[in-house]
Amino acid sequence: MKKETLEYLINFICEVLDIPNKVKQEEIVVISEEEKEIKIHYGPKNFNVKRLTYKRINFYCNKIPNSNLSLYIPHKHLSSDIWSTTDSSTKTICKFIKYTCEAASRVDMILSRERENINHYELLELIKRLSIPELLHKIYSEQANRLADSLSDSIIIDYGRLIRDLLKWGNSTIEGKKIKTGLIIAESVERLKNVAKNSTFKNHKIEIITLESNENLYDFKSIKSLLEVVDGINSFLIGVPITSENIRIKGILVSEKGLMDDLMNNNKKGFNAPVFSLRENGLRIGRGNQLIMEYVKNSPRIRNYSKLLEVLKKELELKTEISSKLASLILEISHYGKGTTLVFGYRHDYENDVEKTHWIKPRKIRFDAEKVFTDVLVNFSKTDGAVLINKELEIVGFGSILKATAAKARVSGGSRHKSMASFSHKKDILGIVISEDGPISVIKNNQILISL
Repeated sequence: MKKETLEYLINFICEVLDIPNKVKQEEIVVISEEEKEIKIHYGPKNFNVKRLTYKRINFYCNKIPNSNLSLYIPHKHLSSDIWSTTDSSTKTICKFIKYTCEAASRVDMILSRERENINHYELLELIKRLSIPELLHKIYSEQANRLADSLSDSIIIDYGRLIRDLLKWGNSTIEGKKIKTGLIIAESVERLKNVAKNSTFKNHKIEIITLESNENLYDFKSIKSLLEVVDGINSFLIGVPITSENIRIKGILVSEKGLMDDLMNNNKKGFNAPVFSLRENGLRIGRGNQLIMEYVKNSPRIRNYSKLLEVLKKELELKTEISSKLASLILEISHYGKGTTLVFGYRHDYENDVEKTHWIKPRKIRFDAEKVFTDVLVNFSKTDGAVLINKELEIVGFGSILKATAAKARVSGGSRHKSMASFSHKKDILGIVISEDGPISVIKNNQILISL
């Protein structure tokens, strides 16, 4: 397997499983053990192959099936018996080891058969196809099982099929318009009313409308008109499972505020029902106050946003409620698939370091207003260039090009990451870089604080 192929595969699965927050990518090493030499295929150049140490870190090893390659991951993150551990972080790393090795083996087998007939882009798609539905299926099943906690044991739902159907809808249109819709799974409409009453949404105005119709969720033709009614932000269809093959649409829930917004909230009493929001560029799946899974451009992400909340709260000195709402907006922007940079803490004495900016009268980002006002930040982020936001959380400019400063960027990544890193050097600002395919990086003083 080529080094570039292996590197892409490792990076892709790292992103999906949120590995960078548990293990530094530079510490992951793949080596081959030939008869006469031991060669590094992925990892730091100064890794001591003979002693299998790097910066005095011991490594755990796992062989990649059907190859002479082995994957090494640092011991400092793992307990002595990693496969029987109960620590969730360690379990995720174990899954990373297992699924990366299996995916590498599968890709290599296909390449050995079709090496001459496959180009670079087809190879990347091959890695995604092998990694998502097959090799990572168990991980998504584990995540999806958390959705079922609000339903009785007697109801069996094939969440895998449900997610696949929702993603198919996202690639379909109704009268030329892309489908944007929402779905809530409940035992009954009455049960859902009680759930709403006892959740964080009890302070919101919620209208639940009972439908007399009996359409099956999986019958796309019969529910097309219903899909047009709901938007997956403030309004949702209510699905009541009868059998694994039959989920009946029994009602519509309309919320005064965005139902998915509170998935970023740390309040313990979340909306205790499985919620699916299908947007223009992705699918969000949540339960309670937790965002369980996302799909951005059909690629899955399992990301922990608690660190993003912590960084926003600490670095921007925000209250928990405001940092939660700001994190929700950042998440919203990441789902548009455009890619952008948000500069928080901008001051006018930084003006010489920006160019081509559309300056505006300072415009406060309003979190307590109607959605049309909070969408101002989302709209400005759709154009090329950075959005400039001052200490008071006022937007002062957009479409801005960040000039390269004398400081060399000390981060890896594309041009957005490098220009933001260089621009942030010795400045009191916080940069949020959102890549086109969804990943989010938080940069301060020429270094990445977190990557999601």
